[in-house]
Amino acid sequence: VGIQMPYLPGLSPELAVKLFDYIAAQSQAASGVSAADVQKEKEKAEARQTLFLVGRQLFLGKKSREKNAPACLSCHELNGISKFPGGSFATNLSFAFTELNGRENAIQWFQNPPTEIFKGEALQDFHRLTEEESTAVVAYLEKAEDMPYEYNPWLRMRFALASLIGAGIIGFCIGFRIRKK
Repeated sequence: VGIQMPYLPGLSPELAVKLFDYIAAQSQAASGVSAADVQKEKEKAEARQTLFLVGRQLFLGKKSREKNAPACLSCHELNGISKFPGGSFATNLSFAFTELNGRENAIQWFQNPPTEIFKGEALQDFHRLTEEESTAVVAYLEKAEDMPYEYNPWLRMRFALASLIGAGIIGFCIGFRIRKK
């Protein structure tokens, strides 16, 4: 791992793939791992990657959820990413996978969250993730724990500027109203 293949003039991408496949086959034969086992692991890795990508799309709102429920990012923060620059409205999910003790517990929790906001039946049904959505979002959260924190000071500054401008407008309106009397 971490070793880069040297530049070989005349080595086409097709020939490089064939060379890589040959080396992989020789390594498998030497290790006693069958090609079927390698294929199964490759398929599992591809399925995990697909789940991760779907979970990411659901979390960020790039893929619609059932019942047109809002994206997770609408309320939650993850590794410094938040829809609202002043913070998030709900729990930071950066370490939710570990805090919920792994995949199965996290999937169950997201399907039936025991928090106060979900006590009302209508709200709970609207926000509750389906089994497929839960599985995908948990796959995303599992990998997200290893992702770097994405601190963006501009988001915080934008929130502060908007707050100051809003306060200024309110102050101007109050002052204008007082002077008018």
